[in-house]
Amino acid sequence: MNNLDGFYKKIGENIKAKRRERGLSQEGLAKAVGLKRPSMSNIEKGRQNILLHTFCDIVDTLGANANTLLPERQQVEPMQMPDLTSYSKEVREFVEAAIKPAEREETNGYPKTKD
Repeated sequence: MNNLDGFYKKIGENIKAKRRERGLSQEGLAKAVGLKRPSMSNIEKGRQNILLHTFCDIVDTLGANANTLLPERQQVEPMQMPDLTSYSKEVREFVEAAIKPAEREETNGYPKTKD
């Protein structure tokens, strides 16, 4: 997933599937984690971002593993350094300097968040 909307939508779908598998209603799960039913509905539809402590409460209540409720991570291919041999030393250094910070900012397949 490369966007936050899709990320939260997939979490919501996974929560909904696990909730149904456990035979819980939205109302029952919401009450167990201190939410109202409309909030649980919005979380399951990806319209409401879920707070980390709420996510942990849902995981515990459903008896699930957190990884099963998170979207599958896409494998990020390492960036390949382009062939720069035909360029001047200055151009090579400029391109290499631009690529190296991007390599350090990898997010393991999860979308980047705004600071």
